[in-house]
Amino acid sequence: MKFYELKVKSADTTQFCKPHISSLSPWLNEGLVYGEYKQVHELPIPYEVLNKYKPEDYMKWRSGILLSKALRGVIEPLCKSTEFFPAQMYYKGKEIFDEHYATVFPAFEALNYDNSEIKWMRGTIFSIKKLALSQEKLAKIPVNEGVFHLKEHVTNIIANEAVKEAVEKTNLTGIKFIELEIGE
Repeated sequence: MKFYELKVKSADTTQFCKPHISSLSPWLNEGLVYGEYKQVHELPIPYEVLNKYKPEDYMKWRSGILLSKALRGVIEPLCKSTEFFPAQMYYKGKEIFDEHYATVFPAFEALNYDNSEIKWMRGTIFSIKKLALSQEKLAKIPVNEGVFHLKEHVTNIIANEAVKEAVEKTNLTGIKFIELEIGE
């Protein structure tokens, strides 16, 4: 089976909706971007946007991952333990978009250290220039976990081939798949 890194396609353009969790929200410090949280606060999660550009179906920023209702419908059957929290976007204090979900994917170990190009800082991974996965570690991930955070570097989001194929059958926006090398 092939695996892919999920990337934000709209980052290649100049016009995109860039949401961030409201500075007054208790969700601000929960670490959603790292695929975790300590406590569920009031829902929906309030996001502020700097412009009125229509949001993409897949958005990943400093305050986490947002999926559209349509993208959630495509990947949810393929992602057993993924959690979805309703999100509300505001522009200058007014509600504008409410069809998105803050998303928390599970984390699994899958990094192939030998075949990846890793930049280390103080004994931890700072960034990964070339990402390769370990066949041995992938074999331990349940088949029904189609999308997951890379546990070794949680800002990397990985999807399996079934998710890629399901998404590509749609007209969803903002998401691209980068095929990854798989080694021993």
